[in-house]
Amino acid sequence: ACRPFDAARCGSVFGEGSAALVIENAEHARKRGAKNLGRILSYAIRHEPNKQGVPLVGTAMRRVLESCLQQAAIEPQQLAHVHAHGIG
Repeated sequence: ACRPFDAARCGSVFGEGSAALVIENAEHARKRGAKNLGRILSYAIRHEPNKQGVPLVGTAMRRVLESCLQQAAIEPQQLAHVHAHGIG
């Protein structure tokens, strides 16, 4: 199995998949009576092309998460959901 966030990870499991996130302007959604299912307060990305396949660990992962929380102006205890994707 592929466990990119596991300290004992070893190797890769290749697969295919897809996902879609449809984002709509809040005002437009209100005008058409759409139900608000959530809000994106922030996002963070870190990519090092010279280290492909090496997941973020330790302080690198912490810096990415802290940056995202700071931009959203929230504390970790306030999170209801975290979507993370990793390869490894």
